[in-house]
Amino acid sequence: QNVARVRAVQGEWAEAWQGLDEAAHWFHQLRDRLFETGCRSEQGHVLRWQGRLAEAEAVYRVTLGLWRDLGQHGAVAHELECLAFLAGAQGAGERAACLLGAAEALREAGGYAMTPIERREYEPAVAQLRTQLDEADFSRAWAVGRALSLDEAVSNALETINPEAAS
Repeated sequence: QNVARVRAVQGEWAEAWQGLDEAAHWFHQLRDRLFETGCRSEQGHVLRWQGRLAEAEAVYRVTLGLWRDLGQHGAVAHELECLAFLAGAQGAGERAACLLGAAEALREAGGYAMTPIERREYEPAVAQLRTQLDEADFSRAWAVGRALSLDEAVSNALETINPEAAS
């Protein structure tokens, strides 16, 4: 799993995918839902980094629910951020800001800090989003997201960004 994650960061997509798929298989055999879900989430990242947005969205829609069911709220926050990145990339800026606001509130409530890799991706995505929206719309959407409960944020995130991703 760790070798596959390094390969993903290095842009070795096929090798990363294969390693994550193999690790997920073994974690499934071991009935380790936490690590299996982690591998699947990493596969979503690989797809997103390749620009395969609809496929990434489909993966995140599954892993978001699994993380919630496992009680891993820090991971839920990260999946919300990933779905926000997808929304922003698809021109749904207000939705992206709402999801990022929800993720921020969830991270603050539970004390879930971002990893350096997450932070490195997050900051430019937020800066880009600020160029898509005027400040009032950005702030309003962010505040709406911050006010959502965990279940409301997950429900909001599971609404399809790209209708083709749901099929």
